[in-house]
Amino acid sequence: MKLSHALWAYRTTYKGSTGFTPYTLVYVFEAVMPLELEILSLRIAVEVSIVESLDHRLSELLRLKENCRDALQNLEAW
Repeated sequence: MKLSHALWAYRTTYKGSTGFTPYTLVYVFEAVMPLELEILSLRIAVEVSIVESLDHRLSELLRLKENCRDALQNLEAW
């Protein structure tokens, strides 16, 4: 049980070398903390109200590509 908590903490912590969390680089989105699902945060309320469409998916893919490019630039600068 402690290992899963440690891994969650590692995956959701911003890394200085890339400027992103490992979770964001893999899944594009910021991680949602379990407490945010119980007590709706503004971020979750906005996410729930968004209707997923083709344009939304395309913008997410473009954001992923930008995040990867930025991470590579940060690594080169590191």
